[in-house]
Amino acid sequence: MLDRGLPAALLLVTTLFLGCSAGRSGAAVQAADRIPLTVDAHQAGAPMTVGIPFPQGALASPDHVRLLNEAGEEIPSQVTEVTSWAPADDSVKWIWVFFFTGEGSEYLLEYGPDVRRAPITGERLTVANSQREGGVSEITTGPLRLRIEKNDADDGQVGSGFLDAVYLDRNGDGFGPEDRVARGPDGRGSFLDLVDPNGPDSSRAVITQTFKEKGSGPLHTILRLEGRYLYDEDDHPPSPFTLRLHAYAGRSTIRVLHTITYTGDPDQHPPVDGQHALIATSTEDIVDEDSLAGDPRWTQPNDRIAGTGLNLQYDLDGPIRTTAPYRTGDWADPEPVQFYENPLDAATHLSIVQTGPAPASSRKPDSSPTERIDGFRASVVADSTRRVDATRAPGWMAVTGANAGIAVGIRHFVEEYPKEVSIRPSDTLATAYAWSPAAPPMQFARTDTSAHAGMVNNFAAGLTKTTEYVYSFHGAETSRAAIQQRMD
Repeated sequence: MLDRGLPAALLLVTTLFLGCSAGRSGAAVQAADRIPLTVDAHQAGAPMTVGIPFPQGALASPDHVRLLNEAGEEIPSQVTEVTSWAPADDSVKWIWVFFFTGEGSEYLLEYGPDVRRAPITGERLTVANSQREGGVSEITTGPLRLRIEKNDADDGQVGSGFLDAVYLDRNGDGFGPEDRVARGPDGRGSFLDLVDPNGPDSSRAVITQTFKEKGSGPLHTILRLEGRYLYDEDDHPPSPFTLRLHAYAGRSTIRVLHTITYTGDPDQHPPVDGQHALIATSTEDIVDEDSLAGDPRWTQPNDRIAGTGLNLQYDLDGPIRTTAPYRTGDWADPEPVQFYENPLDAATHLSIVQTGPAPASSRKPDSSPTERIDGFRASVVADSTRRVDATRAPGWMAVTGANAGIAVGIRHFVEEYPKEVSIRPSDTLATAYAWSPAAPPMQFARTDTSAHAGMVNNFAAGLTKTTEYVYSFHGAETSRAAIQQRMD
């Protein structure tokens, strides 16, 4: 069975390898020219990517693949060759198939030398990816246009470090200045803010390179943005980051993968000759581990993550209203979704925050087969006043004006707490926090000073984390149910 997205597609991949092993005869492979696919938790219109392997010699080209619905009719699909059986031969070893689900949950993948995929005649997306320093890249899906600005090599500030402008063609008459619904704040479209014993140090994001990734085509494209976070404090080195924007033909919803890298000093121990750089590479300057044990500064945090996430400034006319879903009851078996909806005036700062049990160093062990840990809490907060006290939040919030609206969400909102989505009318800022400043800063100091595996060290610098976001841009008339379906 297939869920919506790549991870569950691996279930199908395993089945196919078992059913189409390279040891089968050529005649048997030739006869097996149709592979049934079932989409679990089916929802019409959902974007779907499936990974499918082939035995050596079974498929000569990705052009000889097409996708059929339950009625046997071909539906638009985008096929990418991931790898071949080279150097043994040029036959295809692995493909990705992208499509939008229809009304039914059953599909057939047809392949063979006589199969030809029909050209895509419906909605297509386009990408203009500038390779120049300070250049501009644009993605147009049909109803949506995204603009991304790169920075010069000298790190002169040009763009926001995320989306610099978002246009929504609500009337189908093309894009004009009046269609802009969001823009990026200079250097703060994405951020990784630190705090150390001397105080906070906010980041400034610069994008230096943009690439179209494998898997991009007329129905689905992936634009990879690479950059770094810069800091005012000299002792905070630049921190690299990556953003992958997934856009879909005919859709005004995008998926964003944001990868950050921690490059700070995790604790306050003084540098030691031979530390890190010469590990297992020299017979000189070898660290005396016994001399490091017992120093309390290993357990004293230094550079901590105060907050990280994505920013967009919304351009919405007229009165603004917000929608924030939440669920009460037991966190593992919550009640149905409820909604906090309220007009938003210029003085209101509204957010939904998900927290959970305390860090591992101070809480009881993880859930056992017979007992679950507790302590999950979702709060809707307006101007520092808790308006809703719940258990868990689906992880998105929508802000809608007289002309258009924006919904912002984070996947795994509960599992990867603390998370927050915030709407701040004072500067029209919609923020999705992968680490919420409503929680204590994330610190990487050791919990003790004893040796582990014969070592006393801290290797936190270089850790990376990827967070998945969803942004949906909609007309003012879009119903709450339609917004919820998009975010789901």
